Amino acid sequence: MRFAFTLALLAAFVLCLPAFVPAQDSVGKKSGLKPDLPLERPIPEVPPEEEEPPETEPLPNEPPPNEPPPEEELPPNPPPEFFEEPIETAEVLFVIDRTGSMAAPAKMSLEDENGDPVNGATKIDVARIELIKSINNLSDNVKFAIVCYSALLGMVTKDTNFDYGTNKWANFPPAQGEPAPFGYHIPATNFLPAWPASGMVKATATNKATAISWAQGMLALSQASGHTSIHAGMSLALKRVTPPPPGSSSGKSATTVFLLTDGAPNVLNAICYSTYIVDSITGFNYGNFGTWQRQCMDLTKSQIIAENKYKAKIITLGMGMDNASPDTNVWNDGTKSYDFYPTQYNDFCRLFLTQLAEATGGHYREVSK
Repeated sequence: MRFAFTLALLAAFVLCLPAFVPAQDSVGKKSGLKPDLPLERPIPEVPPEEEEPPETEPLPNEPPPNEPPPEEELPPNPPPEFFEEPIETAEVLFVIDRTGSMAAPAKMSLEDENGDPVNGATKIDVARIELIKSINNLSDNVKFAIVCYSALLGMVTKDTNFDYGTNKWANFPPAQGEPAPFGYHIPATNFLPAWPASGMVKATATNKATAISWAQGMLALSQASGHTSIHAGMSLALKRVTPPPPGSSSGKSATTVFLLTDGAPNVLNAICYSTYIVDSITGFNYGNFGTWQRQCMDLTKSQIIAENKYKAKIITLGMGMDNASPDTNVWNDGTKSYDFYPTQYNDFCRLFLTQLAEATGGHYREVSK
């Protein structure tokens, strides 16, 4: 009896089950899901690309949009200069004329190392001030040295009481067949003050101060005297030039030599190629020494080039080329007198300085009238 009742109750439950479980179709319609399939991931919507605004011209003195303002551009560090010629090598030699003609007026405007104008400056004043400016501006890793040059001479004389047999005399070699007065000359004595005593030194503050003090004494107006012994000054300077570094492809030294002169050379190897003649009655009388001095230029040039064994670059600077060649005076039949500093010898001097510089990779420049 109890078994029959349980069986009947189970049958009634089975008959009522569809009323409680909804059909799959109705579930899918109500929820939008498909229980018998994997769920689909929604595809994200991509927003449309924004259009860039049209480019507009920046206003004057206004940085471009969306760009940082440019950094302030500083000028490159300028190299030191000597008479406006840049010093661009690691070593520099200054070879400075301090002959008698350097005491003449400079004929150019000038400011000292403090920027103050200098009135009535002589050529040696200009040389000293420009040298001091250059030394002050040298970097402390640059090496430098200074050589000054001049030569003092005796004088050939017509005095009949003069003893030609003294040891002061020597035979003067004829130049193109033209002998010197009386066939003799008085040997020249070179004066070549230099700083430092040998070699070159770095441009430290101490060395620069010492060099400037030395230059103020050696290139004072009172020191301008004598004749133009360019070879002697250059020969001493070239002994200080350092050889090119090992493995250098150019074979050239890192030294630049600045040669400053206000005239053509007239002394070479202790021989005066341009000599005063003293007349005991009329005083000074100038002979035509142009031929000798042109020979002196040619020999000076060839000897300097031969002694420049480390191939230093030589830059020649001509000061006062309107009075470029002392003592090469020519008789003028029109004026019945000697023309001082004739133009043709000034041109010879320019040519000498140009050829000397270009033969070493340098150049010639005039620094004053």
